[in-house]
Amino acid sequence: MRGPSVQDRMAIHDLYARYSWALDTGDTDGYVALFTVDAEATEETRDGTLEVRRGREEIRKLVLKFADGTTREALFQ
Repeated sequence: MRGPSVQDRMAIHDLYARYSWALDTGDTDGYVALFTVDAEATEETRDGTLEVRRGREEIRKLVLKFADGTTREALFQ
């Protein structure tokens, strides 16, 4: 079985770099725009269950939750 083409690999690496750049610079709008309208993201909650976020607005809420320290504070209590 062949892996992804060189072009596909480069596109994946570029997307990952764009995700990282947006998060590192606090560009929430830019980060959210990298997802498709019907994207899903999962977050593990304190009790170990998985919470599914569906769509850009829910992903935005997740990113903002990390940005305001809510999740980080919860992790270190």
